[in-house]
Amino acid sequence: MDYANVCLISGYVERHPAIRYREDGIAQCTWTLRVEELGATGTIYKTSVVAEAFGKTGEALGELPSGTLAVLQGKLFWRKHLTKSGEEQSGLALLVQKVSVLTPAPVEVY
Repeated sequence: MDYANVCLISGYVERHPAIRYREDGIAQCTWTLRVEELGATGTIYKTSVVAEAFGKTGEALGELPSGTLAVLQGKLFWRKHLTKSGEEQSGLALLVQKVSVLTPAPVEVY
């Protein structure tokens, strides 16, 4: 049987993305996308999706400010990571291959 692992999702960049460079010099960007859905009763449901990107895509995503509305294309994968307390956790995440900005983040004027 043939299977396809393709995911297309749109949402808001939750926090400024965290970009790191691995020992081999490749950029790794991890961040959260907030997906909002309007329910039948008018309630807005919010889901947070962890996204990760590497290389040039990771560098580009690292420049996006929080509040940016974007469409991500990638594939789902099982991600393992360490928490701040040193515990190992795992969960489903999106490995981003392409990104398109729909609306830039609003600019705050002081």
